[in-house]
Amino acid sequence: MTTTEPTALPWWKDRLLLGVAVVFVGWSALAVTLPLSGDAGVFAWLADTAHRGGAPYVDAWDTKGPAAWLPSLLVQSIAGRTAWAIRVFDIAMLLAALVALRVAARRLGQPGAGRIAIALYVLWYTSLDYWQSAQPDGWVAAWLIVATALAMAGGPLRMLVAGALIGLCTMVKPFYLGFLVVCSMIVLATPGQPVARRARDLGVILLGFSAAVTLQLLALRQFGALDGFFEVQRWNRDVYAGLGDPWLTRIPAIFKGSLLMPWGIVGPIALFGAIRPTRAHRRAIAALTVGFLGAIAGVMLQGKGWTYHWLPMLPFLALLADIGFAALRTETAGEIAGRFRWLALLLAFAIGGITPLQQFYRFARSRGSIEAREQYERHEFRYYGRQAGSVYAIVDSLASLPHTGPDAPAILVWAMQPGPQVLRGARIPTRFAVIRPLFDGAGTEFRARYRAQFEADLRRAPPRWWLHPTPELLASDDELRSHDIRLYLNAATVLHDQYRVAGQTAEWMIYERVSADSVSATR
Repeated sequence: MTTTEPTALPWWKDRLLLGVAVVFVGWSALAVTLPLSGDAGVFAWLADTAHRGGAPYVDAWDTKGPAAWLPSLLVQSIAGRTAWAIRVFDIAMLLAALVALRVAARRLGQPGAGRIAIALYVLWYTSLDYWQSAQPDGWVAAWLIVATALAMAGGPLRMLVAGALIGLCTMVKPFYLGFLVVCSMIVLATPGQPVARRARDLGVILLGFSAAVTLQLLALRQFGALDGFFEVQRWNRDVYAGLGDPWLTRIPAIFKGSLLMPWGIVGPIALFGAIRPTRAHRRAIAALTVGFLGAIAGVMLQGKGWTYHWLPMLPFLALLADIGFAALRTETAGEIAGRFRWLALLLAFAIGGITPLQQFYRFARSRGSIEAREQYERHEFRYYGRQAGSVYAIVDSLASLPHTGPDAPAILVWAMQPGPQVLRGARIPTRFAVIRPLFDGAGTEFRARYRAQFEADLRRAPPRWWLHPTPELLASDDELRSHDIRLYLNAATVLHDQYRVAGQTAEWMIYERVSADSVSATR
């Protein structure tokens, strides 16, 4: 793709990018202190299962594809079972996305070489809390924009890597397969290329894609996890994603995410960038627009509208907004137009920067005392925090108790968070450390089969310790309340008959299994 050389200062001489660098470094320092979210804990568990020689999806249940937990396996192989290492990987992916935005903007001949896109993306990403960051969707965002930049740069090796990155994205969630269209549009938009070369580039992209997908499927087969992977994909399609639900019910979430979240302010500017009447790059800009719309379609397909589902959209939105701001400057004249541009830019930066500043302030204020730190952990991270009496503190205490036999006693936490057991190296006694499939899908063969498997796990290798939320925690958390053990009679019966209360904190009841003789005597 030919381009005109943009006029841009080196980033270290650009005051805007220097300010963004300060935010990036500050947020990175804060990010490595954050605990694992529930989702990140699940991915760490899948990775740990593979690392121990087990079969993900068979021994550890989840629906995300292997590319969602392979980064956790990579960092665990290097740094061990740590939360900070996966945060470092997340920071590296953010940095890769910023470099790709710079490259793509240069290929498009953007004045400033994407400085506005970079600033917006950093502010948006650093606005994410502990749960929304370090998500595979954020890594997908980086992989997609890197693949786009590589396709713009051209060359067989770059096309091969671009295709492989789309393959990685597809093995997080299958619908990312559609982003092959974006790379293909960029190849076809390159002026002055013979048909044979375009055909070669398209073929190389497909080769990279096929290789990435095939290698991951072969790895699953090697782990003995291939059948389990396809099983959980069917559950996700039929039960969780709700693909048969009326699609019109999903439109409000789309408007909320695209217009009301911190990035919504630049939507009209991005639209102006998408329709910018430039001949030199109109097809490449059309490809970016397709990527933007495709990411929105992905949110709609998932039907939940959670913040991290929007992350793959953000690099495309940032780049289109960069183009839109440049177009406003060059294609509208007059003092009023100039004021509008600067007001819109200032408002976008202000809204994007509020949340990172709030995060820094709350963290700094929490360092004043132990009480302030406890309150910070409880307020910021709910029951995923590390305050006294939290599930992390309890699992650490239970795992350190003396025990007989070669294996440490198993610990079951009745929640959606296996992270504490994984980080402590504690044994999880069932594939259902995430209890969702034991409840969702009422009336389906999935729930009946999963409950039978769970009950068989309890009979075969009952955990010594069983942590259950207190009534107060259940009352304060909608997700836990909808998965109350009292709604699952067989499991509640096992807990009542075979376990006794050994302790309690404000958030958790700690049950210990009574001896086998005691269990028989009570029957």
